Amino acid sequence: MNMKKLLKTVAAAWGLLVIHPAYGQTWTLTSAPSNNWTSVASSADGARLAALIGSGGIYTSADSGATWTSNNAPAAPWTSVASSSSGNKLVAAGSAIYTNSGNTWTAAFSVFQKGLTCAASSGDGSKLVAGASLVFPPLYIYVSTNSGASWTPAFNAGSPWKVVASSSDGSHLMAAAGSAIYTSTNAGVNWMQAASAPTVSWTALALSAGGSNVVAAASGPIFTSTNFGNTWLPHIVPPATWSSIASSADGSKLAAVSNDGLIMTSADSGANWTTNDAPAGPWTSVASSSDGSKLVAVMGGGGIYVLQPAPAPALSIVHSSSAVVLSWSNSTFSLQAAPTVNGVYTNVTGATSPYTNAIGSPQIFFRLQGN
Repeated sequence: MNMKKLLKTVAAAWGLLVIHPAYGQTWTLTSAPSNNWTSVASSADGARLAALIGSGGIYTSADSGATWTSNNAPAAPWTSVASSSSGNKLVAAGSAIYTNSGNTWTAAFSVFQKGLTCAASSGDGSKLVAGASLVFPPLYIYVSTNSGASWTPAFNAGSPWKVVASSSDGSHLMAAAGSAIYTSTNAGVNWMQAASAPTVSWTALALSAGGSNVVAAASGPIFTSTNFGNTWLPHIVPPATWSSIASSADGSKLAAVSNDGLIMTSADSGANWTTNDAPAGPWTSVASSSDGSKLVAVMGGGGIYVLQPAPAPALSIVHSSSAVVLSWSNSTFSLQAAPTVNGVYTNVTGATSPYTNAIGSPQIFFRLQGN
């Protein structure tokens, strides 16, 4: 649902006051090619993005998805990608783990075919965690504390790992295997099962920057926790096979995508969820900027879409003789006027940019409203 975009400008004698607006958001298809996208990651500011192709290939963007570049990554069945806060360090998992701190992907962990299905990164990119899905070698969680230079098998839950998540400092980790969730508070050295977590087939998981706020999804419900997974709260959402979930740094803004074609967002830590105006499709992954204002989502057999704040309409007011001239840059906005700042605003008939208003007129309050 698009929010109305308002810009209020007050004109009283020759004094002016500008009240800044709140802007809506719209899902936009990027220039990335249609493909079998499996995973996407975002930098903290939402500018640097990375997306994986399941059949082989990694694309990156340095301009919030406006343009994409095919990287020189090896052809592999890529399943998961994670990014540092800056976006300068990436880790990708598939049949092996590769890292990228520039333009070259380096094989960081490729002994045997471990079927590494999920990966997560600390904010600085130094602490990494990945989960294996093949029975042999064992189904370990692997951790690295040196940006992927070396890896240590940390824990085997006896079931294929589906998803892992990390706090910003890398100390708090959470991972789902089968119908259980496991946590670590010391960067993956020790793990324990979250005994109070619901017994469901977990499919998606995300943490706030501090790790205390958790959002997790299964084939149907979405759950949240505000105390590192000690207690959980279920939320009413449409029944769907949720494939991926993302969280802002403070855990207040959440996004979930499903293979059934749904994208839902929450602005209140999961208390309420809203369906978005994104096209229906087999969504496979979603990522968020740290403030939650920018989202990126990928389709399996489709494109890459971004959700970003709509550009602010530029309004200028110039004193000209005995009048003020109002100009605005976006013709889709209508000029409205009211006798008081909290009055009833109505469209100014025939007003187009630039619009001239006599200073000698009674005090009038103007605003722009998106059509």
